[in-house]
Amino acid sequence: MDLLVSAEGARWGERQMRCALGRSGIIVAKREGDGATPAGAFALRRVFYRPDRELPPRTALPVQALGCEDGWCDAPADRRYNQLVTLPYPAHAETLWREDRLYDLIAVLDYNDAPAIPGRGSASSV
Repeated sequence: MDLLVSAEGARWGERQMRCALGRSGIIVAKREGDGATPAGAFALRRVFYRPDRELPPRTALPVQALGCEDGWCDAPADRRYNQLVTLPYPAHAETLWREDRLYDLIAVLDYNDAPAIPGRGSASSV
């Protein structure tokens, strides 16, 4: 079952959920740095959660607790582009352990990851 992302949130089957969208909204032609969320229907790959704020989610997906050193590489020229990395990391990476609760629960989508195409967008999660 695919996850459908829209301005109203994310829908997985009959379940509607709130989600964080990029500051530029939803876009079809996603590019790194555009601040947008890719439009489409995507399979869910895995889930990360912040263990000091959330319980492990009950799901058939692989689940991993975040650590304060976890980041997501968003540097298109780097070999770990669009992948989980350990901070500090030599290329630019988004910090996943944040005070604003934005990434307390992350569902990784099957967007630009098999293989990742440099510049097409990274950190595609809801």
